[in-house]
Amino acid sequence: MTVADCLLLLIVCCQSLVEGTEVVAINDANADDYLSSGFALIDFYAPWCGHCQTFAPQFAEAAAELKAHTDGTEKVVLATTDGTAAESLKLHDSMRVDEYPAMRWCVCVLLACRASCRRLL
Repeated sequence: MTVADCLLLLIVCCQSLVEGTEVVAINDANADDYLSSGFALIDFYAPWCGHCQTFAPQFAEAAAELKAHTDGTEKVVLATTDGTAAESLKLHDSMRVDEYPAMRWCVCVLLACRASCRRLL
């Protein structure tokens, strides 16, 4: 199963729970705003990573599909962050990212307790 297939499955399974959203840039300063009140799928990328560059348009397309299946009952965020940037190091370390691309599925978590995030890639 490809990453795109996983995202499509996520969209189909959650379409009755989501509100419209686009891919957001997330970092240490704004992470709790996005991760504390719903669901988040975070794409950790490195600017030099070819796989990350190839995946970015597919992730944006998934966000558009997610937005198209909105009913407004829950909040789902598709977020992306440069895992090599200084402003994302706490987020990167708390999610135990050790390679790129990396994805994490998070459910209502704060920066202090990220152990509940699931490793997808």
